[in-house]
Amino acid sequence: MLRLLLLRHAEAATYATGGDLLRPLTPSGRAGAARMGEYLRTSRLSPDRILFSPAFRTRETLDIVEQQIPKPVARWSEPSLYNAAVSAIDGVLAKTPSGVKSLLIVAHNPALGEFASARASDGDAGSLAAIRRHFPAPCLAVIDFACEDWSDAASCPGWLDRFVTLATLSNS
Repeated sequence: MLRLLLLRHAEAATYATGGDLLRPLTPSGRAGAARMGEYLRTSRLSPDRILFSPAFRTRETLDIVEQQIPKPVARWSEPSLYNAAVSAIDGVLAKTPSGVKSLLIVAHNPALGEFASARASDGDAGSLAAIRRHFPAPCLAVIDFACEDWSDAASCPGWLDRFVTLATLSNS
Protein backbone atom coordinates (compact mmCIF):
# COMPACT_ATOMS: atom_id res chain seq x y z
CA MET A 1 0.00 0.00 0.00
CA LEU A 2 1.11 3.53 -0.79
CA ARG A 3 0.22 6.62 1.23
CA LEU A 4 -0.04 10.10 -0.29
CA LEU A 5 -0.22 13.19 1.90
CA LEU A 6 -1.47 16.26 0.03
CA LEU A 7 -0.78 19.47 1.95
CA ARG A 8 -2.07 22.74 0.61
CA HIS A 9 0.22 25.60 1.60
CA ALA A 10 -0.88 27.84 4.46
CA GLU A 11 -2.50 31.25 4.03
CA ALA A 12 -0.35 33.56 1.91
CA ALA A 13 -0.24 37.29 1.30
CA THR A 14 -2.41 38.37 -1.62
CA TYR A 15 0.44 40.27 -3.25
CA ALA A 16 4.23 40.28 -3.35
CA THR A 17 6.68 42.49 -5.15
CA GLY A 18 8.16 40.16 -7.74
CA GLY A 19 4.94 38.28 -8.47
CA ASP A 20 2.95 35.26 -7.41
CA LEU A 21 5.92 32.90 -6.93
CA LEU A 22 7.28 35.16 -4.17
CA ARG A 23 4.13 35.54 -2.04
CA PRO A 24 5.02 34.81 1.62
CA LEU A 25 2.82 33.36 4.32
CA THR A 26 0.84 35.71 6.51
CA PRO A 27 1.37 35.58 10.30
CA SER A 28 -1.85 33.56 10.49
CA GLY A 29 -0.50 31.30 7.73
CA ARG A 30 2.69 30.61 9.68
CA ALA A 31 0.59 29.69 12.73
CA GLY A 32 -1.59 27.42 10.57
CA ALA A 33 1.46 25.68 9.12
CA ALA A 34 2.76 25.07 12.64
CA ARG A 35 -0.58 23.49 13.63
CA MET A 36 -0.47 21.22 10.58
CA GLY A 37 3.10 20.23 11.42
CA GLU A 38 2.07 19.42 14.98
CA TYR A 39 -0.81 17.33 13.62
CA LEU A 40 1.56 15.36 11.37
CA ARG A 41 3.83 14.70 14.36
CA THR A 42 1.12 13.67 16.81
CA SER A 43 -0.59 11.52 14.18
CA ARG A 44 2.73 9.89 13.27
CA LEU A 45 2.33 10.81 9.61
CA SER A 46 5.97 10.80 8.63
CA PRO A 47 6.70 10.74 4.89
CA ASP A 48 9.61 8.96 3.21
CA ARG A 49 9.96 11.76 0.66
CA ILE A 50 8.67 15.30 0.17
CA LEU A 51 7.99 17.11 -3.10
CA PHE A 52 6.98 20.76 -3.14
CA SER A 53 6.14 23.52 -5.56
CA PRO A 54 8.90 26.11 -6.07
CA ALA A 55 6.61 28.93 -4.83
CA PHE A 56 7.90 30.70 -1.72
CA ARG A 57 4.66 30.03 0.21
CA THR A 58 4.98 26.24 -0.24
CA ARG A 59 8.64 26.25 0.83
CA GLU A 60 7.80 28.41 3.83
CA THR A 61 4.91 26.10 4.79
CA LEU A 62 7.18 23.08 4.45
CA ASP A 63 9.99 24.67 6.48
CA ILE A 64 7.56 25.20 9.36
CA VAL A 65 5.92 21.76 9.05
CA GLU A 66 9.29 20.00 8.86
CA GLN A 67 10.26 21.31 12.28
CA GLN A 68 7.70 18.83 13.64
CA ILE A 69 8.76 15.78 11.59
CA PRO A 70 10.93 13.63 13.87
CA LYS A 71 13.35 12.29 11.24
CA PRO A 72 15.06 14.08 8.35
CA VAL A 73 13.26 13.46 5.06
CA ALA A 74 14.59 13.85 1.51
CA ARG A 75 12.85 16.82 -0.14
CA TRP A 76 12.84 18.16 -3.68
CA SER A 77 11.37 21.17 -5.38
CA GLU A 78 9.18 19.98 -8.25
CA PRO A 79 8.52 22.79 -10.80
CA SER A 80 5.55 20.97 -12.36
CA LEU A 81 3.59 21.34 -9.09
CA TYR A 82 3.26 25.11 -9.61
CA ASN A 83 0.07 25.88 -11.59
CA ALA A 84 -0.37 22.13 -11.94
CA ALA A 85 -3.24 20.10 -13.31
CA VAL A 86 -4.33 16.68 -12.06
CA SER A 87 -2.32 15.09 -14.89
CA ALA A 88 0.85 16.85 -13.69
CA ILE A 89 0.41 15.35 -10.22
CA ASP A 90 -0.14 11.93 -11.81
CA GLY A 91 3.14 12.48 -13.68
CA VAL A 92 4.97 13.35 -10.46
CA LEU A 93 3.64 10.20 -8.82
CA ALA A 94 4.65 8.07 -11.80
CA LYS A 95 8.27 9.25 -11.37
CA THR A 96 8.36 8.43 -7.65
CA PRO A 97 10.62 5.47 -6.81
CA SER A 98 8.89 2.31 -5.60
CA GLY A 99 10.91 2.37 -2.36
CA VAL A 100 8.93 5.44 -1.28
CA LYS A 101 5.85 4.21 0.58
CA SER A 102 4.69 7.54 1.99
CA LEU A 103 4.94 10.73 -0.08
CA LEU A 104 4.13 14.29 1.03
CA ILE A 105 3.30 16.82 -1.68
CA VAL A 106 3.09 20.50 -0.69
CA ALA A 107 1.42 22.53 -3.42
CA HIS A 108 -1.58 24.63 -4.46
CA ASN A 109 -5.23 24.72 -5.26
CA PRO A 110 -7.11 24.11 -7.45
CA ALA A 111 -4.83 21.18 -8.43
CA LEU A 112 -4.62 19.52 -5.01
CA GLY A 113 -8.36 19.68 -4.36
CA GLU A 114 -9.15 18.43 -7.85
CA PHE A 115 -6.59 15.64 -7.52
CA ALA A 116 -7.94 14.54 -4.13
CA SER A 117 -11.50 14.56 -5.52
CA ALA A 118 -10.48 12.57 -8.59
CA ARG A 119 -8.24 9.99 -6.91
CA ALA A 120 -9.99 9.39 -3.57
CA SER A 121 -12.80 7.18 -4.82
CA ASP A 122 -13.74 5.87 -1.40
CA GLY A 123 -13.56 6.86 2.25
CA ASP A 124 -15.67 8.84 4.70
CA ALA A 125 -18.54 10.32 2.68
CA GLY A 126 -18.55 13.54 4.71
CA SER A 127 -14.83 14.11 4.16
CA LEU A 128 -15.11 13.34 0.44
CA ALA A 129 -17.93 15.87 0.15
CA ALA A 130 -15.94 18.43 2.15
CA ILE A 131 -12.98 18.11 -0.24
CA ARG A 132 -15.26 18.67 -3.22
CA ARG A 133 -16.70 21.81 -1.59
CA HIS A 134 -13.50 23.47 -0.40
CA PHE A 135 -9.79 22.64 -0.03
CA PRO A 136 -8.73 25.51 2.29
CA ALA A 137 -5.29 26.88 3.10
CA PRO A 138 -3.83 24.97 4.86
CA CYS A 139 -5.36 21.51 4.75
CA LEU A 140 -4.19 17.92 4.52
CA ALA A 141 -5.73 15.02 2.60
CA VAL A 142 -4.31 11.55 3.23
CA ILE A 143 -5.04 9.06 0.46
CA ASP A 144 -4.05 5.40 0.56
CA PHE A 145 -3.63 3.49 -2.70
CA ALA A 146 -3.99 -0.29 -2.88
CA CYS A 147 -1.11 -0.68 -5.31
CA GLU A 148 2.61 -1.28 -5.00
CA ASP A 149 3.95 1.20 -7.54
CA TRP A 150 3.33 4.95 -7.81
CA SER A 151 3.02 4.68 -11.59
CA ASP A 152 -0.22 2.72 -10.99
CA ALA A 153 -1.76 5.32 -8.64
CA ALA A 154 -3.67 7.07 -11.46
CA SER A 155 -5.64 3.88 -12.15
CA CYS A 156 -5.59 2.40 -8.64
CA PRO A 157 -8.54 3.03 -6.29
CA GLY A 158 -7.67 5.59 -3.64
CA TRP A 159 -9.08 5.55 -0.12
CA LEU A 160 -9.41 8.90 1.68
CA ASP A 161 -8.00 8.09 5.10
CA ARG A 162 -8.59 11.61 6.45
CA PHE A 163 -9.14 15.23 5.55
CA VAL A 164 -7.79 17.74 8.06
CA THR A 165 -8.38 21.49 8.11
CA LEU A 166 -7.69 24.11 10.77
CA ALA A 167 -11.41 24.01 11.57
CA THR A 168 -11.37 20.25 12.20
CA LEU A 169 -8.24 20.63 14.34
CA SER A 170 -10.03 23.27 16.42
CA ASN A 171 -13.01 20.95 16.91
CA SER A 172 -10.92 18.01 18.14
